[in-house]
Amino acid sequence: MKAWMIAAACAALCVPSVTTAQELKAERAEGTRWFMVEMVKFLPGKRERAAEIAEGPFTKASNDIGGGVIDLHLNTGEWDFITVFPMANGPGDLSWQTSPVDVQFMNALAKHAGGMDGAKKLFADWDTLVAKSERHIAHRHDNLK
Repeated sequence: MKAWMIAAACAALCVPSVTTAQELKAERAEGTRWFMVEMVKFLPGKRERAAEIAEGPFTKASNDIGGGVIDLHLNTGEWDFITVFPMANGPGDLSWQTSPVDVQFMNALAKHAGGMDGAKKLFADWDTLVAKSERHIAHRHDNLK
């Protein structure tokens, strides 16, 4: 009896298993672009200075590294500005303490602000203008019609 059971077990191991469920495979979302969307509300009377910074050195530095940033100045609603930043590597861009794009931007900004100290001062000035802000991650499907 033992010999028969051992032979049956060996035969079962030699037969390929048949599964009725289809095997899953990982799929990357193709044709999807990712963005960080920042909404900003300025302190009373500070919107004009914020626009000078955003439309001046910030835009120049962004254009120096390839642009793609969209600034919207709102006429209605809670927020004053909405800025849309492309995320070249999708959500993977969030894993950086200081991303390569941040480094490129700061180096480009330094050229328009008289050096790295000037670039840091612009951000410090910007922070004094902001009452509150929110950031969200968004995407779009370029392959949809």
